Amino acid sequence: MFNEPSMPRHLSAAARREWRLLAPMLAGIGVLSEIDGMALGNLCESYATLISAQKLMAKQIKSGVSGLLMKTSSGYIQQSPLLSIINKQMALVNQQMKEFGLTPSSRTRIEAVATARDGIDPLERALCGDSPYDRSQTY
Repeated sequence: MFNEPSMPRHLSAAARREWRLLAPMLAGIGVLSEIDGMALGNLCESYATLISAQKLMAKQIKSGVSGLLMKTSSGYIQQSPLLSIINKQMALVNQQMKEFGLTPSSRTRIEAVATARDGIDPLERALCGDSPYDRSQTY
């Protein structure tokens, strides 16, 4: 049986909330172990940064400032730096989610480690329940 990793102390409040949501679920399906703390911390912090940038953009839009474009001091119109941050964080979050099988296509490539004492894969149990069929038989 694997232990859940310790939450890194440096995580922001938003990243800590995400950690508390994801860690038990990932451990429960057997894709999180003690050595995965840095990777999960990176995912949680990237997600927190994404949310922060999206909220800031929404606040700008609500105040009447374009969230997509900005005018430079020389008068040129250019893409908002917030849009670049959001796009980069989305890419990071999506890539990091794949590492834990958190996207539909990546789940097909993840092999969960069975941690249950009875030898039944926790993901299989979550999806199928306690199956009455004999696992020793070939069908």
